[in-house]
Amino acid sequence: MASPPPAAPPRLDGIITRSAGNPTLFLDGQATAAHSGQVRMGDATARVAARDGRWHRLRVGDPPPR
Repeated sequence: MASPPPAAPPRLDGIITRSAGNPTLFLDGQATAAHSGQVRMGDATARVAARDGRWHRLRVGDPPPR
């Protein structure tokens, strides 16, 4: 039996960081709590899990892969 195709990663719409506390990611238009280790503000990227559990490094504003 063939395995299902990998799930597409979500779209990273934005990142909000705070001077105290954890950052918030906007994935597919929805606010999602994150931890500081997921975010690299220097290049506006975040490490995000897809629905199938695979991790992706996404950049704010990049179109989703096809």
